[in-house]
Amino acid sequence: MALQEQQGRKEKQQHHAVALAFPTSGHVNPVIRFCKLLVKLHGFAVTFVDLRPVPEGSQALPHTSMATPSSAGDEQQSVPLFRRVQIPIAGVSDLFNISFQSLFEKTASVGPDLERLIVSLNDQGRPVTCIVASFNATFTVQSVADKLHIPFVALYPCAASRLLFTHYLSRDDPISLQSVIEAHSPTKDREDVFCRGLPGLPTLFNKDVPHFKHVKDETRDLWELIIRIWKACSAKAHAVAINTVQDLEETTCRALADACDVPIYDVGFWMEDLSDDIAISSWKEDKSCIPWLDQQPNASVLYISFGSLTLLSQAEFHAFIDGVISSKQRFLWVLRPDLVKDIDYSVMVMDIMEKSEGKGLVIEWAPQLQVLAHPSVGGFLTHCGWNSTSESIAFGVPMLCWPYFSDQLLNARYIVDEWKVGFELDTKKEEGSGLKSQEIETAIWAFMEGEEGKIVRKNAQKLKEKASCCLLENGPSYMKLKALVDSLK
Repeated sequence: MALQEQQGRKEKQQHHAVALAFPTSGHVNPVIRFCKLLVKLHGFAVTFVDLRPVPEGSQALPHTSMATPSSAGDEQQSVPLFRRVQIPIAGVSDLFNISFQSLFEKTASVGPDLERLIVSLNDQGRPVTCIVASFNATFTVQSVADKLHIPFVALYPCAASRLLFTHYLSRDDPISLQSVIEAHSPTKDREDVFCRGLPGLPTLFNKDVPHFKHVKDETRDLWELIIRIWKACSAKAHAVAINTVQDLEETTCRALADACDVPIYDVGFWMEDLSDDIAISSWKEDKSCIPWLDQQPNASVLYISFGSLTLLSQAEFHAFIDGVISSKQRFLWVLRPDLVKDIDYSVMVMDIMEKSEGKGLVIEWAPQLQVLAHPSVGGFLTHCGWNSTSESIAFGVPMLCWPYFSDQLLNARYIVDEWKVGFELDTKKEEGSGLKSQEIETAIWAFMEGEEGKIVRKNAQKLKEKASCCLLENGPSYMKLKALVDSLK
């Protein structure tokens, strides 16, 4: 028996994955978390490719290797090393102030460097057995995988519903790109039905349709690009792994599996802890918020964070300030310095703190997993990015939804109407019509103190219990991850 265990462990350690993520926190963090699962549960060695803006002409430089303790068995053995190497993205000085179209193009340009890295690793005696990369990096990775005859596993860091929506859109029937563009036209009613009867998706309204209005409106260009990526991925990738769980999107995942040629594995949630030197962000996590949370009553604090990309107008920002303060609730507010243009950040933070009369704390960036796991946190005012959504579900925290763009709109619909673990902050975003501080105040009070808030809090705890079982040994995500790894042999 002992000999069999040693032999099995040796076989597991033969896998070596090169991992690459589209260079935004919404992609990098889940890719690293997934890789850590491969290391911990299946003995992988992982070389993670760090795509960062560095001076042109720089070479890929290895970071310090690290080993993590093994959780398998009672032997004090180290799992294979997780190491990082760096490949520069030429012509990019700042990943947070660039159009998405440009970022896709720049990311695709690193293909030759990725190929050289893999050849070098092979020559060093640890051959690469697979490439694991975020879906958005498909064009960067697939040509390299084909040339070197290495399987490519695409990681989808959004909900399965978003991927299924993309699949239907790629067929141009019954929904089309033009219908997506028109859904957010000023002449359209946000509450009108966009589509109904698509297998695996609920009835969708215009307000649920993902758009890409950020620094500028890139909706048409990005959807065209995403459709091309999905067609390439579904045609040539070895598999697609989605950061979701069976009990959350079972009918959606089943519809995807039935509709697509590429194997689909729902293997979430990916909640591995990320140390400071691994997470990608322009802001350092401020862990001083944890002692502050320790001093607050149970389930009394509203955690507020709009992620790494959301931009607020000054009118929206001041409406949030007035609404949050007037609600008289305790709050922990993640306020990025670039969240709002043309404000004096230090003055604004001091103003919010003074108005809160000791009930609030404002920080630049939070250790979000620690915050959501803290018993003092009773709710999350969120932009509904999938990382934040899945983390809230994993820790049983209900959500007050203010979606900004992209899949966040669809996520909010599921949070409120399908899973019933949150409220939606009414956000018309029509010309001349925006959030009002009174609406925010009323919504926050109902969410934190009202009877409806108690209901979604109970629902969030029930959903947490379902999700928590998925990656336990022999749970559905655990078994599907094992099947994915077995398919690589």
